[in-house]
Amino acid sequence: MPLSRRRLLAATAATAALVPVGAAGPAQAARHPRRTLLTARELRGGEATAPVDDSAFAFPAGAGSPRHHFRGSLRLGATDSSGGCTVLEDRWDLMASAAYRSLPPMDLTFVQTGTHLVPVTQGLQYTGHTAWNAIVGPGRIWHEDGDGGADRAAFPFTLCHRNTNDTFSGAMTFLFDGRGVSDVRFQITQEICTWLSFDRWGRRAAAYVPKSVPGAGRIRRAHLAEVADRIPVRPLERLAIDYPEAAIDTANFGRGVTTSAISALGVYYNGVNYTSATRTRHGVYAFPESLRLPSYSIAKTALANLARLRLSRKYGEDVGALLLTDLVPEAADAPAGWSAVTVSDLLDMASGHYTSPGYEVDENSGAMDDFVLAEGQAAKTALALDWPQAADPGTYWNYRTSDTYLATLALARYLRRKEGDGADLFAFLDEEVYRPAGLSAGFRAQCLRTDNSASGQPLGGYGLYLTQDDAAKLSRFLNVRLGRAAGRQLLDRTSLSASLQRDPRDRGLPCASSGKSYLHYHQCTWAVHVEAVNPAFAAYGYADGTDFWVPSMSGVSGDEIVMLPNGATYYYFSDNAEYAYLWPVFELHKLPAAEGTPGL
Repeated sequence: MPLSRRRLLAATAATAALVPVGAAGPAQAARHPRRTLLTARELRGGEATAPVDDSAFAFPAGAGSPRHHFRGSLRLGATDSSGGCTVLEDRWDLMASAAYRSLPPMDLTFVQTGTHLVPVTQGLQYTGHTAWNAIVGPGRIWHEDGDGGADRAAFPFTLCHRNTNDTFSGAMTFLFDGRGVSDVRFQITQEICTWLSFDRWGRRAAAYVPKSVPGAGRIRRAHLAEVADRIPVRPLERLAIDYPEAAIDTANFGRGVTTSAISALGVYYNGVNYTSATRTRHGVYAFPESLRLPSYSIAKTALANLARLRLSRKYGEDVGALLLTDLVPEAADAPAGWSAVTVSDLLDMASGHYTSPGYEVDENSGAMDDFVLAEGQAAKTALALDWPQAADPGTYWNYRTSDTYLATLALARYLRRKEGDGADLFAFLDEEVYRPAGLSAGFRAQCLRTDNSASGQPLGGYGLYLTQDDAAKLSRFLNVRLGRAAGRQLLDRTSLSASLQRDPRDRGLPCASSGKSYLHYHQCTWAVHVEAVNPAFAAYGYADGTDFWVPSMSGVSGDEIVMLPNGATYYYFSDNAEYAYLWPVFELHKLPAAEGTPGL
C-alpha cells in the first residue's frame, strides 16, 4: 500500500530464570564480564552520541538475580537529554518533521517475576501522538557487579506508524535501586518499512512511581505460562542436521530476498521453530523472542478469514454466503451495484468492483492511498464502496485491500447481531481463536482500527503484530491442526480445507492478471500449484509427476508464511518487497509428513 508524500504529510500534520516473586534463596552472583557499553556511569549522566551494539541491551549469560523488586510505573521525560537520528531512507522527507523525530508519551507500568519485567499493557497502544503508536514488550531485570548495587533492566519497544502497519523496533535500558531509576537509554536500529529507515537513539530522564498493580499475580502467571508454552527454538542450520536423510540445503532459505532486508526468517517443522538470527544494523536484536513483526496482509488470513471461519463454525451457517448489503446498509446505499456481492466474494478478492483489471493496479493507486489514510470509519467505509462495478461478483480476481475491510466490517456487524451491540470482532477472535491457539499476549492485545482508537472498527486487511513464535503457532493451528485447539474444532473445517487447497473441487480463482499460471487466491489465502510439468518449476529438479499445492499468507513489504502439505512452514519478514519462496519450498518438500499432519 504505497503512500504518497502529500497524503503522509497531511496525515502527520493532522526463557531463563523463571523464578516467581518471593522465591527463597540468596541472590545469584553475576558471572559475566564487566561491561564496556552503556555502563552505570553512562546511564547516570553520559552523553548518547551514537547507537551502540544491540547486545548492550540484552540479558547477559550468567546474569545475577535482581536484588530489588520493580512494581510500578516508569515515566519517561518528554525530551532527550542527548541523542540523535540518522536518516537512511526517507522517500517523502517525513523525518524533517519534529513529530517523526519525537517519541510518543510513555508512562509504562510493569510487574516483576524473577528476572522478568512484564508490562501490564502489551501489544499496540494508541498514544494520540501525531505520527506514532507504540508497542512495549516483556523485558528482563538482573544484577551486575559494576552497577553500584542497583539492578539493570531492559525491555523492547516498537514505534508503529499511525496510519500503516510499519514497525520501527529498538530497546530501552535503565538502572533501578529499589527507590528510583537512572536516566533511560534507548535506540531504534531496525524496521520493517519499505519507504522509511532510520537509526534513532537518546538518553532521557525518567522517574519510578511505585504503586500497587491490580491483577499483578495474574499478569505474572500468564507471562510465565506464555514463556513456557513457546515452541522450542533451534538454529536454522539444525534442520539439516536433525533430518540428514532429507539432504536439505539450508543455503536456499532466504534465496531471492535481500539479506539486509530480512528481519526474521525461520522454518516450523515437527514441533520445532528453526530460526535465523534477528539482525539489526548494530548487531543482533536484544529481544528476538519479542520482536514485533507487522502482518500487513497476513492479517487478511489471520483476522478476516479466521473470523469468517469461527463465526460459521459457532453459529452453524455459512457466513461467507451472506450478502454484504444485508450486513452493511451503507453498501445498499452506495451508487455502485453491491447488491449481489457476498462476504466470500470479498474474501476472494472477487467483488467485481474495480477501476483497472491490471495486476494490483488499484491496490497501488492514489485512491487506495486515500482509503488507507482515512482514519474515520464512515469515511473509510465510503471510500471502500466508491469503486465501479466492472464484472459479475465471483468471476474475476482483483486484489484490493478495501474489499477485505468491507468483509471485516460485515463480519463485525454479523457478530453484533448474534452477541449484542457491545461485541467486538477482535476481542471475539482473541477469546475464541487466538488464545486457544496459544498466540502471544502482545499479538492478542490489539490491532489496527479505524479512528486511530481502541474502540474503532478492526481494519482486517492489515494491522496485526506477530512474533516468530506467533508465526509458527498460527501456521501450526491452520496447516497441521486444521483449526483445532484446546481439544475442540474451532474453525469451519470444510471451508478452511478449501482455502488451504485441500479440496480439489474448490481451488478458488486464478490470479490471471499476475501472469503466473500457477498462482491462485482463495479466501484470503494465496496458493502456488507446483507441477513438475510446468516450465516455471523446471529449474528446481522436482521428480516427474510431482504435483502439490502450497498455500501462503503474504504481506506487502515482503512477508510470507508458506505452508506445505507435509506440515512444514517457511516464513520470513522483510522490507524490500521481495516475494521469493520457491527454493525453500523445494527444500522443505523433501521432508516426510510431520507428526500429526492430516492426510490430504
